[in-house]
Amino acid sequence: MSNEKEMISLHVDGKEIQAPKGENLLKLLIQHQFKVPYYCYHPGLSVAGACRMCFVEIEGQPKPVISCNTTIAPGMKVNTQSTGLTQIRKWNLAFHLINHPLDCPICDQSGECGLQEYYMKYGRYESDMHEPKVNKRKVVDLGKHVVLDSERCILCSRCVRFFDEVTKTSEMAIFNRGDRSEIGTYADRPLTNNYSLCSVNICPVGALTSKDFRFKKRVWFLKEFKSICPGCSTGCNITMEADIREKRAYRMLPRYNPDINGYWMCDYGAMRYKQVNAEHRLLTPQMKQEGKWTPIEWEDALAFVRKCVASQTVILITPQFTVEEIDHIYAFFMKQPTTPRIFHCVDPQSAFDTTITDELLMRKDLNPNSQGILQVSKKHKLDHQTLEPFQKYIAQNKIETLLVFAPSDLQAYPHFMDWLLPAQPIPNKIVIGTRIELIHSFFNLALPTLSFAEKSGTFINVQGISQNIEAGPKLVDNAKPISEILC
Repeated sequence: MSNEKEMISLHVDGKEIQAPKGENLLKLLIQHQFKVPYYCYHPGLSVAGACRMCFVEIEGQPKPVISCNTTIAPGMKVNTQSTGLTQIRKWNLAFHLINHPLDCPICDQSGECGLQEYYMKYGRYESDMHEPKVNKRKVVDLGKHVVLDSERCILCSRCVRFFDEVTKTSEMAIFNRGDRSEIGTYADRPLTNNYSLCSVNICPVGALTSKDFRFKKRVWFLKEFKSICPGCSTGCNITMEADIREKRAYRMLPRYNPDINGYWMCDYGAMRYKQVNAEHRLLTPQMKQEGKWTPIEWEDALAFVRKCVASQTVILITPQFTVEEIDHIYAFFMKQPTTPRIFHCVDPQSAFDTTITDELLMRKDLNPNSQGILQVSKKHKLDHQTLEPFQKYIAQNKIETLLVFAPSDLQAYPHFMDWLLPAQPIPNKIVIGTRIELIHSFFNLALPTLSFAEKSGTFINVQGISQNIEAGPKLVDNAKPISEILC
């Protein structure tokens, strides 16, 4: 039996469209870029029909209908634009704005706010409201990541439905009645689930804001880059947003992928953008001389590396580098006259563990490319060279140089330095990575490379899906790609 849905034909604004039978009308209009306003509708949530902004006219219907709660039918003729619909949207918008505070100059949602956008398109009216606005609570602390401003809320119920339907924690609700209605948590308890920032992402106005992003940057200064979250082996699709002029990343937002993360990402992953900014980064090559770390030129650093790897060398790679970088590392050293022993620190059992630790997206393996390093290792016939053989090898052999390709997310490796303790007697210990913490008494030389946000390449997630990451702006001027360090 075929899984293909029956296709039907309908007309929208005089244009014929083919669509699957039973499709939601508003979803179809959005997909085909018809300009229909909406607040409460979200494709990842159930239909609420609360905002009443998405009215359209359907031939044969006596009155306009909300498109979010309408299923398409064969031969349907839909009109999205008319004088009557413009008036409905204008005065419906007036109800949403009647008690809304004039917070635009200080609101983080400014520049990506549905109220602003639709007021400029449908509103522009003189206010008839002469009575005092209804005052509601402002700056309500909702836990580690989220702040609520009830006065800005338009009661679209997206956040309520998200916690009911997606996280299934049911932490938020709409309380009171009439114009005194407002969202909140039960007994003002903090949001404790792993996806609280998703409520900020789906809020169409500035009612829910991120503590981390609050008052930091206007969104029109940010440039978007498509990437993959490096926080675990799920490989959530994300959009990284950075200010190119400042060379600084400001936030990571989920990007829709129906096969991996849907519309969501966890709070842990959303905070991974911080690790790419300069205050957490190794900024220039540094060498330990007479017990003190000293910045050196790249030319001198690379000459030292070439000299060291000509001797008996052991290499350890972590799976936070891209497939292309790992393949370059293997290929480069396999061509050396004295072929080094190359190891990686991936547990194959964990790399293939698809267990979701929080019943939604998070996985136990906190690396984005464990599958990738295993595939490249197998290609070079070194797939069994894991951490345990690495520790045994350096304990049993006289090694002159240890070269470590270090993790960028040290939370994934809380015992990373402990693993290296058997290598303490090795005279030349070189580390290549991104983090300032690599300036450590254990190493002799530290070389800065690009973070995941600054390079293009491929990660392979726990499902075996290859996903491309897009290079954003270079945030640390003196960092080099692996291909320029090993050349």
